[in-house]
Amino acid sequence: MAAANHLFQFKQFYIDQTDCPMRINTDGVLLGALASHDQASSILDVGTGTGVIALMLAQRYTEAKIWGVEIDASAAQRAADNFVHSPFFDRLSCVHQDVLSWDTDLLFDLIVSNPPFFLNALKNPDQRRGVAKHANDELFDGLLFFSQAHLRPQGKLQLIIPFDLAEWLTKKALAYGLFCVGRVDVQSFNTSSAIRSILSFSNNATAEDRTKLIIYRDKGEHSEDYKKILSPYFLAF
Repeated sequence: MAAANHLFQFKQFYIDQTDCPMRINTDGVLLGALASHDQASSILDVGTGTGVIALMLAQRYTEAKIWGVEIDASAAQRAADNFVHSPFFDRLSCVHQDVLSWDTDLLFDLIVSNPPFFLNALKNPDQRRGVAKHANDELFDGLLFFSQAHLRPQGKLQLIIPFDLAEWLTKKALAYGLFCVGRVDVQSFNTSSAIRSILSFSNNATAEDRTKLIIYRDKGEHSEDYKKILSPYFLAF
């Protein structure tokens, strides 16, 4: 087992983050807590990293089979180990693969991703962290193309991205027959601007359900809404 500072203990599982280019962060746990489908029996986490989102969904969807796909070899191995040591090990699978070249005929009720972003930004000097944190148009085109091909008829694609990219991605998704049916704009404080958006896409066009989530009630004090959605997972809540 890794040194304690590499471990993150949740209520029903733990995450070993050793040698992972992207560690557990607010974006990931928000998506893990808020991603939803009425009857998800098959779920895919694209870019699973430590496996935290997949494990949060495995805790919530107790009958679902869940796959995590990860391009980084060390992160994929770590996610696989975290899956094996969880109570949900028999429903979790990790695939070391670029999802864009993954040859599978699986169909999913729910596809989730906390994708790399910073489009057209300066590359991080650490190559592995750069792969995890930077993206371009092709990545999102590939993710939308894959999702359109591998979502079941009532399936959903759900992503967390920077707020400034939300309108751009919503328009891009239309080219793939995916409609934005839900959006949660995330703010640090009630008086601050939104920093993230959690977008839900579907093959079926319906009215967009748009809400907001505020993380902090005051400096160092989480909001009641934030604590409520993460209380099933975090020991602190």
